[in-house]
Amino acid sequence: IVWYNDSMKQTVTAQYRIYVEDNAPLIKMAEAYRDACNHVSEYVFSKGKDHIPSLRNLHDELYRYLRTEFSLKSQMAQSVMRTVLARYSTLITQIRDSEKEAERWDKRNGDGHKSKTKRPKVKAWKQIRFHNLQCDLVSDRDWSLITPCSEHDGIISVNTLDKRIRCAYT
Repeated sequence: IVWYNDSMKQTVTAQYRIYVEDNAPLIKMAEAYRDACNHVSEYVFSKGKDHIPSLRNLHDELYRYLRTEFSLKSQMAQSVMRTVLARYSTLITQIRDSEKEAERWDKRNGDGHKSKTKRPKVKAWKQIRFHNLQCDLVSDRDWSLITPCSEHDGIISVNTLDKRIRCAYT
């Protein structure tokens, strides 16, 4: 959640616990999101480590497909692409860092001296797979607070694949 205080921007992380009578729409949404992430991940992996597409290129290539094949709302399709790109960006950083660490180890131990530590493994370029149910929702687009919470009586509106649902939250 981002608040603007006078001229200062402040970001606060908040967790909401929602209470639903029927969680089937939320599970269906999370499954579709996960499956869409795996589809986008396969596409990004096929391009190779040195040719990661931009968000714009992903949008041009996959947006319509994500909307129709996985029945995602517009913002969810965007979130899927951002989620996958962020995970691949992290993987590339980890690969680069592990290569540098291995090079440093080689320089320290290259003169034939035995080292007390093993050479660090270099992370491999591999396809990222999404197994857990997840869905990254955007405030005021995918979810919004209807009434503020005081104890257990707050109401939150959450977008699902079919329609918005209202849930109690704390």
